[in-house]
Amino acid sequence: MKWLSFMLAAALVSTVGCSSDSGKPAQGEGGKKLTVDAEESITLKQGETAKTTVSVKREKFEDEVKLTFDLPEGVTVEEKDLRIEKNGKEATFTLKADAKAKVQDGYKAKVTAEAAGLKDKAVDEFKVNVKEAK
Repeated sequence: MKWLSFMLAAALVSTVGCSSDSGKPAQGEGGKKLTVDAEESITLKQGETAKTTVSVKREKFEDEVKLTFDLPEGVTVEEKDLRIEKNGKEATFTLKADAKAKVQDGYKAKVTAEAAGLKDKAVDEFKVNVKEAK
């Protein structure tokens, strides 16, 4: 029974935390590689905020990583500085749904990461759920 409880707890942690399957990585010369990983799902109510953490994995480079978000209408990122510093591994951002944000489940949002010396951008999808304010 303890083993089953442990397995259920492990499964719950893996579905709530960062997605284990990062999206499309970015490649660069000399074996440079960048992967970005967003939380799997974020839920917020109209007029409220929610914190989310984005992590990156760099290979063969240390430069800062600039981020952009594709979010549902009415949802924005409060921070103006959307980057992960040189040698940094993650950053936490605040998403805000305005009072009239469209109520929806499972919007396929994206976080895109780019850095100097890479040929393309790394992308990861995550779900944004906007609930009605009560």
